[in-house]
Amino acid sequence: MAMILVVDDDESIRELLVKIVRLSGHEALTARNGLEAVTIFKSYPGSIDLVITDLKMPVMDGYESIRRMRDRRPDVTIICVSGYS
Repeated sequence: MAMILVVDDDESIRELLVKIVRLSGHEALTARNGLEAVTIFKSYPGSIDLVITDLKMPVMDGYESIRRMRDRRPDVTIICVSGYS
């Protein structure tokens, strides 16, 4: 079972991703923006196996949060999603 951090400011997208993650037998943590994601990532050192993140979010975008998470753990696997082209 993997621990997956789902980051999206759109509640319906976040809930859908969490549902998919849990139905696949994994644990899910959630964040509404990049700043929350970085805070959660720091709170679970070495425990988060995958981050699924939106790129366009308020407070801190996905690009900056990815940079900060990779500063802490360069090997973390990240999937980026976006509704923008």
